Amino acid sequence: MKTKKKRCLFCGRWYKPDPRTAQFQKACAKKSCRKERERQKNQKWAAKYPDYQSYRGVKIRQWAAKTQYWKRYRAANAEYVRRDNKRRVLARKRLKVSAKQTAIRKITVDKLNSIRKNEPDLSAKQTAMNRRLNELIDVLIWKEVSAKQPNIALSSGSVP
Repeated sequence: MKTKKKRCLFCGRWYKPDPRTAQFQKACAKKSCRKERERQKNQKWAAKYPDYQSYRGVKIRQWAAKTQYWKRYRAANAEYVRRDNKRRVLARKRLKVSAKQTAIRKITVDKLNSIRKNEPDLSAKQTAMNRRLNELIDVLIWKEVSAKQPNIALSSGSVP
């Protein structure tokens, strides 16, 4: 049976499909087209079975615990142990830094709010200046609350 040429869905070029899979084949033999087809197929499968990854992870962890896989693997691979320990130390440091930055951000916001609360009664001429100061404080509070990584120099307590 002679197969007709088909147009690749990804690069748009004409190709001659494999006769065994011609009715299903959607991509030409180019590596980039095959990779894209595989990616789309995997994405479609993952959407169809969304709970599979978590289920698979649980099954693998149960198997590893039952067979003591990681204990044996770590005993046989000293280089892996060294890299993994280094990775764990860095992860702990990142958590500590993140916690400190969160505390610093809270202190900064509290300090800026205290400036607003402690302002004296102003005369009529100072009302415009007071509004500008309040807008500036609002912007600084918004910046500190919404930023993922606060500006340490600004939040070091140098704000009056």
